[in-house]
Amino acid sequence: MTKRRTGRWTLATFLREGVADTQAYIRADKTVAGDADRGKTLYSDACVRCHGGDGRKVNFKDEARPEHMGTVANDNPWEFFHKVSFGQPGESMPAGVNAGWTVQDIVDLLAHAQTLPVE
Repeated sequence: MTKRRTGRWTLATFLREGVADTQAYIRADKTVAGDADRGKTLYSDACVRCHGGDGRKVNFKDEARPEHMGTVANDNPWEFFHKVSFGQPGESMPAGVNAGWTVQDIVDLLAHAQTLPVE
């Protein structure tokens, strides 16, 4: 699948599924109403291959300012939620909605990701 087709597919998914209201799941203090244990299972099944067991296999920034899965989940849980829901544009990261994940699945994954190292 080419990046161009991936972008169109992601856009179509976004338009079809819409954006969830995260207020019911992500609190103002950035904590989430999710089950971290269930999220750990989802992480092990779908994310660990690319992101590693501790979420630090991929550094989204650089060595001077590392940003890993745990960093994003804790600093900006809304960004994490939407990237897991619809994928990362221009990257091979799959969209949770395409995998049949529910909003609660994504929130549970987010709860687990908040337990991962931030550096």
